[in-house]
Amino acid sequence: MMAASIVQIIDAFMAGTSPIEHQNRPAINTPSPDDVQGANRNDKRSEKGLDIAVNSVAMSLIVVFVLLRCYVRVFMMRRFFLDDTLMCLAAVFTIGVCTCALLALGEGFGEHIWNIGSDRAQLYAQLTDLLKLMFAIHIFSAIAVTCTKLSIIASYLRIFPYEGFRRLMYVTGAVTIALFITSIFVTIFKCVPVQASWDFTVKHPKCFKLSHYLYASTGINIATDLILCLSPLPYFYKMQLPRRQKTIISVLFGIGGLALVASSIRIVFLYLIDTTVDITWHLVPSNMCSIAECTIGIVCGSIPPMRPLLGKFPGVFRRLLPSTGSQCRNTERSDQEMREQNYAMGAIHSDGQTPQNSIPRDDGDVEKHAGLPEADKSVSVDDPR
Repeated sequence: MMAASIVQIIDAFMAGTSPIEHQNRPAINTPSPDDVQGANRNDKRSEKGLDIAVNSVAMSLIVVFVLLRCYVRVFMMRRFFLDDTLMCLAAVFTIGVCTCALLALGEGFGEHIWNIGSDRAQLYAQLTDLLKLMFAIHIFSAIAVTCTKLSIIASYLRIFPYEGFRRLMYVTGAVTIALFITSIFVTIFKCVPVQASWDFTVKHPKCFKLSHYLYASTGINIATDLILCLSPLPYFYKMQLPRRQKTIISVLFGIGGLALVASSIRIVFLYLIDTTVDITWHLVPSNMCSIAECTIGIVCGSIPPMRPLLGKFPGVFRRLLPSTGSQCRNTERSDQEMREQNYAMGAIHSDGQTPQNSIPRDDGDVEKHAGLPEADKSVSVDDPR
């Protein structure tokens, strides 16, 4: 939704009939007389309370899980990996999305457009600020989603030595980065000049429908989500892990699949970006889905690194996340199987920590440290080891 369209929508609601052509502006996504006359102006509902709750919960979960992840990496494992850095960046920009969404509430976001105010100048001012915030939300959201996926990919590359799987992750990472670059470019230059995206005074702007691009990008996002959720499972199941841990891994990936659900729900609301009359009301669900997608990815991606911390607590955590030391007492299992298990679960010692002098220096050393063979560069893509 661009500023030119909003001018016509405001004019339409002020007139109460068909849209009034604004001087020097094309009739883009103009609401029909039926749209305007059919609007229920007696509807005083507000989604501000729900929006505040969703953003507050999202920010709280992100802060708690990411801080605990950082605590484990810095103070227990004494090593900060690339996936940790990327996840921290994802957290920062997701909080930025939530902050912008909360600021947008003061500009009428979450209310019906006819309830914002009766003064045309006030509406223009509020909606200008709202469009600026939505512009920032689109950029922050693209960065957050990209960093989350790259963090998960980086952790997979550090865990799995299988050549075919690693190549799939490199391709997925390349697609994710390419999609990020195009998303930023499209968001910034969807209108020429750029300020026409929020400035009502720009004359003769050239803009295109953002929803056309969002349908394609959301479809690609869903595809990469499927790859990240499903492709590691066969390799996890091949490892000699206790059934409880395999169940936990399955549940964790199932929760991560909720991010896929959020993306799928979001695509249902995309058409409203260019067609809705009541923009301050109908764009809220799409924004909530974006926040949910980022938050679920960050939380699920931060749980496995927290295992050393959770394993220290008695009761359910110790039963669900047994220490590797207790498992090593199972003499029926080979040393190689135990090395694979320790490798998959972070190479944690029986005290829940990884000594600093035993931490691998790079991805190649990780495989040696875990007792696994280094990836053979000559192995075929279809021949996982």
